Formats: sequence, C-alpha cells, structure tokens
Amino acid sequence: MNLPNSLSFLRIFLVLPIIYFFVIGNHLVAFWLFFVANVSDFLDGYLARAYNQLTSFGRMIDPIADKILISSMLLLLTYYGFIPFWLTLLVMLRDVLLVFFGFYLRFLGLADKLYVTFISKVNTVLQMAFVSWIMLQNAFHMLNDSVVLANITFISIIILACTTVATGLHYLYIAAKVYTDRGEIHE
Repeated sequence: MNLPNSLSFLRIFLVLPIIYFFVIGNHLVAFWLFFVANVSDFLDGYLARAYNQLTSFGRMIDPIADKILISSMLLLLTYYGFIPFWLTLLVMLRDVLLVFFGFYLRFLGLADKLYVTFISKVNTVLQMAFVSWIMLQNAFHMLNDSVVLANITFISIIILACTTVATGLHYLYIAAKVYTDRGEIHE
C-alpha cells in the first residue's frame, strides 16, 4: 500500500460521511468533504507519477473509487430531485459498459490494453465539477435561484451528457479495434 492508493481508499471512505451530512441537511460539510475527495483524486495520480508509484492495483482502485464516489453522489442528487434521472442513468450505463469492457479485455488476455483515455479523464473531471456545482448551490440554498444559475446548470447537464456518450462510444470503438486486431494477429 502506497500513498496514492491510500488516497483512493480515502475517496471511497468519504462517500458515507458525504451522504450522511447531505441527508441530515448539512450540505456545506457534505460539499467540503466532496471537495476533499476531488482533491484526493488529483493528488493520487500526481503522486503516483511524480514518485514512480504507479501500480496495477492503483490503476484498478483509482477508477473504482471515482465511480463509487460519483455514482453515489449522482444517485443521491437524483433521489432528492436536484438532477434529472436520465443523466444519472446515462452515466451509470456508461460505467457498466466500462466494467464489461475491462472484463472483456481481461478475458481475452489483453489486460495490458486497459488504459484510461484522455476524453474519459475529461469526463471524470466534468462529473466531479458538475456534482460540486450542484452541491455548492445547494449548500448556499441558491439552487438555480436565477436564470443565470439555471442556464449554467442546464449547459453543464448537456456537456456532461455529451462527454458521457462520447466516452462510451470511444470505449466501444477501442473494444472493437482490440477484438479486430487480436483476430488478425492470430489468423
């Protein structure tokens, strides 16, 4: 266990306190805990690269921690009516696709082909920023209080939906390419 992997576990550990504080109505504490979780996501990748502590376990636990954190928050915010159900469903369907993609490559013995694409990293940052935006507005009781805030939220939803679909399609393309290339290699 190294520091970057510990930070991924911290992100998973913070999910329940974030949910707890949100549910009891202390949205500001929930926001700050979510902020700490976001910072841990940046730090674990930075530290792993900077101190050459990249591990196969870290490559697995980091995206799992991200998915647990983001999925939990999207479900919570959807349950309370702060974000549309279809957006949460879209993000979660994409995540299920990615899990199957990972298992598919492992089944083919091509686990070395597993990597996080740039657009997927952008999508994760946008997801975290979107959830932060909703939680921040909620913490200060200004959720879409003005046309400007409502428009920013609407545009954020559209951008997040587009990047979610784009990353899902991109991973489907990669899976098809890996399968095709594999077939050509063994013929």
